[in-house]
Amino acid sequence: QHGGYYGYISDMHQAVEYEYMLSDIFISWGWDELPKYKRFKDLKVVKLPSPWLSERKKYWKKVVPSFSSRKQYDVLYMPGGNVRFPRSLRGSSGPRIDLIHKMSLEIKDAVKSLVENDIKVLLKPYNYQSMVLMSNMFSSLSKKYDEKKYKVIKKIDKGFDEELLKHSNLILWNQPGTGFLECISAQIPTMVFWTRLSTEEEGWARDIFEKLEKVGIVHSNTTTLVKEIKIFKKYPKKWVSDPERVSTINEFCFQYARTDKNWEKKWKDFFLSIN
Repeated sequence: QHGGYYGYISDMHQAVEYEYMLSDIFISWGWDELPKYKRFKDLKVVKLPSPWLSERKKYWKKVVPSFSSRKQYDVLYMPGGNVRFPRSLRGSSGPRIDLIHKMSLEIKDAVKSLVENDIKVLLKPYNYQSMVLMSNMFSSLSKKYDEKKYKVIKKIDKGFDEELLKHSNLILWNQPGTGFLECISAQIPTMVFWTRLSTEEEGWARDIFEKLEKVGIVHSNTTTLVKEIKIFKKYPKKWVSDPERVSTINEFCFQYARTDKNWEKKWKDFFLSIN
């Protein structure tokens, strides 16, 4: 496994055809459930901690800025991108050009709901192509709102870094993808405004996502999202340390974003076991 979505997002057809089909053993970040295809009966899934997530967790522990003070923006919003020409074997899951209008409206609705509820938003487009494809939407929002309330980052590169976190205490996604897994496993305050427009969870993952919704991490509408962000703004330390929320996060990470301080030993033991 080399990124998010594996094990919990349905119809990841590229993984099914290109990765699972070519493997005798597939290493996951904590899950072992596969789509019910007869051709997978001999595929073994091995659950190991993610080296990347484990190292990123160590990194963020050293550099994550304190959220004890108010930052310039309340939310760093990082919606997913879109593509003009989707890859082959995409399936129904993932970015598609036929969804671009609805995706633009979704982002616009999120920003409008946040800003008009006194929540300041710093938005980082996924990449340059996505910014161009949705340029009308980004332009209309920039014209409507003052930069103190809403601002789009001009420098476009993938991911986020320490500098971005200096501007906001909370990261908001529109998909529970790789960035979300990095945040939640590294204990960076994060939420997801996820309407299931282009992705949805597998049936076996619904229970844990319902739990994430219950503790205010995953939201399918702007009403609950705004309410939860206001709670976080007022009591950030209390929000982060809430026992039920912490327990749910740990349960989710153990299933889909497993980390370990000594991940290399677990991997060495695995490789020695198959010699």
